[in-house]
Amino acid sequence: MVIAGQTADRNWKMLQRTKIITEEGTNIAETVETQTTEIQQINQGIEQINDVVQTNSATSEECAAASQEMSEQAESLRETIRNLKLQNKMMSGSKDVINIHMNHNF
Repeated sequence: MVIAGQTADRNWKMLQRTKIITEEGTNIAETVETQTTEIQQINQGIEQINDVVQTNSATSEECAAASQEMSEQAESLRETIRNLKLQNKMMSGSKDVINIHMNHNF
């Protein structure tokens, strides 16, 4: 009977250890599942940030192109204004010459 009692006691201890190991395994599995979900959420956040960065990059390129075009248009406008001023000066000078010529004739 002593051997049977010792065997029963050992089996009981093994059962208790098995329960502890099973509980620990369950806890580990739950922790891994939680971490997997959190990692997926982090990855989604990173993807969203990546999308925003790409959108900002495209917008920045568009702004740079628009700025370049506006700069070219501003230069063209400055050139047009210079030409108009020059034409205006030339016409004013011609009128003065005509007026001086007309005043001397009369």
